[in-house]
Amino acid sequence: MERVAKAFAPVNIAWIKYMGKDQGLPANPSYSITLSSLGTTVTLCAFTENQSPVEQSEETVFEFLEGRYLPPVAGQEKLFRFLNRRELWKSALNELGYPVQFPHRVGIETMNNAPAASGIATSASSFAAFTVAWAALLVGERHDELKIKIAIDEKTKKTLAQLASQGSGSACRSLSGPWVDWDPLEGIQAETNPGVRWNDLIFLVDSHPKAVSSSEAHARVKTSPLWTGRTERARKRLIELKIKLKSQAKI
Repeated sequence: MERVAKAFAPVNIAWIKYMGKDQGLPANPSYSITLSSLGTTVTLCAFTENQSPVEQSEETVFEFLEGRYLPPVAGQEKLFRFLNRRELWKSALNELGYPVQFPHRVGIETMNNAPAASGIATSASSFAAFTVAWAALLVGERHDELKIKIAIDEKTKKTLAQLASQGSGSACRSLSGPWVDWDPLEGIQAETNPGVRWNDLIFLVDSHPKAVSSSEAHARVKTSPLWTGRTERARKRLIELKIKLKSQAKI
């Protein structure tokens, strides 16, 4: 085993939810909170093999090892395509000052401590965790330095959040927070705390995956007679919510 990288990312709950996508971007701004302990842990292991350096045109081979969570086949294919977007990863990490080296073969272990496909953004936490772990694996011996910078440096955090959003839009919200304002026009704006206290409490009433996937819901919503004007209503409600939270913080 050549290199190992591990990362955890929390799920996030949208108070103002975005629905409908336009070229991969949300149709309206959203406001979310990342939970403190529920989410996804990802471990990536680059195997040692006597091979020549990976060419830019090649792709890394990924395989899931023993773990408590295995995405459906369609989810795995989407994930592998995301991780193999070589130019995307190279450009982003080079801009942060990190040279990268793509491994030939990588083993994956994943674990969710929250129910998948239940509506609390485990796809977001998964892609966020994969983003951090994959970036750490690519920079090799500087992986600890990168993780520290993700935690304390706003530019590094935003770069990784933008990378994560290329895999799953809402994944960008699981790399910031705990409060995150994501506006398609202004980008990701993280707020450490608007001054409101809260407790995380999740009730699991059904262990089955939701009947309609998020991707399908984004496509369906535009056929609803209530779609007209929704973007404007969502923006108005976001403003009202922020005003309300600030007023509650002063009590």
